[in-house]
Amino acid sequence: NDIPQIDKNQKHNIEIAVDRLVVKPDINKRLSDSVESALKASDGRVRIVTVPREGDGEELEFSQKYACDEQGIGKRRTFRKTCSTEHNGF
Repeated sequence: NDIPQIDKNQKHNIEIAVDRLVVKPDINKRLSDSVESALKASDGRVRIVTVPREGDGEELEFSQKYACDEQGIGKRRTFRKTCSTEHNGF
Protein backbone atom coordinates (compact mmCIF):
# COMPACT_ATOMS: atom_id res chain seq x y z
CA ASN A 1 0.00 0.00 0.00
CA ASP A 2 2.36 2.70 -1.26
CA ILE A 3 1.11 6.22 -0.69
CA PRO A 4 3.03 8.75 -2.76
CA GLN A 5 4.51 11.79 -1.07
CA ILE A 6 2.88 15.04 -2.18
CA ASP A 7 4.70 18.35 -2.16
CA LYS A 8 2.39 20.77 -0.35
CA ASN A 9 3.90 23.69 -2.31
CA GLN A 10 2.83 22.34 -5.71
CA LYS A 11 -0.60 22.09 -7.29
CA HIS A 12 -1.73 18.48 -7.82
CA ASN A 13 -4.55 16.78 -9.67
CA ILE A 14 -5.85 13.81 -7.74
CA GLU A 15 -8.41 11.52 -9.35
CA ILE A 16 -10.60 9.08 -7.44
CA ALA A 17 -12.93 6.39 -8.74
CA VAL A 18 -16.26 6.77 -7.00
CA ASP A 19 -18.24 3.97 -8.63
CA ARG A 20 -18.37 1.54 -11.54
CA LEU A 21 -21.82 1.24 -13.04
CA VAL A 22 -23.44 -0.96 -15.67
CA VAL A 23 -26.12 0.91 -17.60
CA LYS A 24 -29.51 -0.62 -16.81
CA PRO A 25 -33.06 0.76 -16.71
CA ASP A 26 -33.00 1.13 -12.90
CA ILE A 27 -29.65 2.97 -12.69
CA ASN A 28 -30.99 6.50 -12.01
CA LYS A 29 -30.77 6.51 -8.19
CA ARG A 30 -27.32 4.94 -7.98
CA LEU A 31 -25.95 7.14 -10.77
CA SER A 32 -27.33 10.25 -9.11
CA ASP A 33 -25.87 9.24 -5.73
CA SER A 34 -22.47 8.49 -7.28
CA VAL A 35 -22.33 11.79 -9.16
CA GLU A 36 -23.37 13.69 -6.04
CA SER A 37 -20.61 11.97 -4.01
CA ALA A 38 -18.05 12.75 -6.70
CA LEU A 39 -19.10 16.41 -6.86
CA LYS A 40 -18.74 16.76 -3.08
CA ALA A 41 -15.29 15.15 -3.10
CA SER A 42 -14.02 17.17 -6.05
CA ASP A 43 -14.98 20.79 -5.52
CA GLY A 44 -17.77 20.50 -8.09
CA ARG A 45 -15.96 18.77 -10.96
CA VAL A 46 -16.57 15.28 -12.32
CA ARG A 47 -15.11 13.18 -15.12
CA ILE A 48 -17.17 10.24 -16.32
CA VAL A 49 -15.40 7.59 -18.37
CA THR A 50 -17.55 5.31 -20.48
CA VAL A 51 -16.31 1.83 -21.31
CA PRO A 52 -18.48 0.24 -24.00
CA ARG A 53 -18.40 -3.49 -24.72
CA GLU A 54 -17.03 -2.67 -28.17
CA GLY A 55 -15.30 0.37 -29.62
CA ASP A 56 -13.73 3.31 -27.90
CA GLY A 57 -14.98 4.81 -24.70
CA GLU A 58 -15.41 8.47 -24.04
CA GLU A 59 -14.45 10.90 -21.27
CA LEU A 60 -17.08 13.43 -20.28
CA GLU A 61 -16.19 16.31 -17.98
CA PHE A 62 -18.79 18.18 -16.00
CA SER A 63 -18.64 21.08 -13.60
CA GLN A 64 -21.00 22.86 -11.27
CA LYS A 65 -19.01 26.00 -12.06
CA TYR A 66 -18.90 27.96 -15.29
CA ALA A 67 -15.16 27.63 -15.84
CA CYS A 68 -12.73 25.42 -17.69
CA ASP A 69 -9.62 24.31 -15.79
CA GLU A 70 -7.39 24.26 -18.86
CA GLN A 71 -8.20 27.77 -20.07
CA GLY A 72 -9.27 29.32 -16.82
CA ILE A 73 -12.36 30.66 -18.57
CA GLY A 74 -15.15 29.32 -20.70
CA LYS A 75 -17.83 26.82 -19.98
CA ARG A 76 -17.89 23.07 -19.47
CA ARG A 77 -20.99 20.99 -19.53
CA THR A 78 -22.84 21.80 -16.35
CA PHE A 79 -25.12 19.62 -14.27
CA ARG A 80 -28.71 20.53 -13.72
CA LYS A 81 -29.82 20.61 -10.11
CA THR A 82 -31.38 17.20 -10.61
CA CYS A 83 -29.34 14.82 -12.71
CA SER A 84 -31.12 12.38 -15.00
CA THR A 85 -29.89 9.62 -17.27
CA GLU A 86 -31.30 11.43 -20.30
CA HIS A 87 -29.24 14.58 -19.64
CA ASN A 88 -25.84 15.04 -21.31
CA GLY A 89 -25.64 11.60 -22.86
CA PHE A 90 -26.13 9.38 -19.80
